[in-house]
Amino acid sequence: MTDNAKCFDSQRSKKIEKSPNISHILSAPAHPQGNALAGRAIQSLQEKLNLVLKQQKLAEDNLDTILPIATLSLNTPTHKSLGCPPYELLFGQAHSTRGSTSEGASRSTVDLHANLPEGQLETVRANAIRAQSDAQASSEQRYDSKHRQTEFGVGDSVLVRSRSRNSKLADKFGRIAKVVTRTNDIYRLRDLKTNAEFIRHVSKLKKFTPQTVCIWPPPRQHR
Repeated sequence: MTDNAKCFDSQRSKKIEKSPNISHILSAPAHPQGNALAGRAIQSLQEKLNLVLKQQKLAEDNLDTILPIATLSLNTPTHKSLGCPPYELLFGQAHSTRGSTSEGASRSTVDLHANLPEGQLETVRANAIRAQSDAQASSEQRYDSKHRQTEFGVGDSVLVRSRSRNSKLADKFGRIAKVVTRTNDIYRLRDLKTNAEFIRHVSKLKKFTPQTVCIWPPPRQHR
């Protein structure tokens, strides 16, 4: 899982993807939250691989040895957003390293599925979905409380975010407009220079505050 950076679309990356058991998943374009999740997952794997390399005293080219260890180490602890380990979510019970008997260590994943009580796997997955939904709802509520949209009234002057900029140093909000009408979070605006009317979402607007021009040096006062 990666973002949409050009380096992940190179010929070398495509050549690696042709290897068995490798599936390349891209995050949604123009979606910073998705890119952050993908980047955090990659960072967690890199940190775990580095830790395994130091503990096992192996070289970086021994991926066949360290990757299964790192993957198991990431999938066996309990994830707060799921309420259970990802391993348990997949196989229906905890891994043998987390308190199971020595008998379970000798059984394959096929045997584990065959001996699961009816409905146990569905219960584990249902609990994980509920825990993740609760975590997402809590995160959304916390985000909304810190990022409340500003409301504007009819006749207010606002700054409008530019859709494109010729330079990184150009102003993000390049137009001054006045609110004509409002429907929920959608505003009809009138450009103060051209009198042209257009529509924008409230997230693309900012309160306009006239700036005081400072003249230096100040003019001399004649007595």
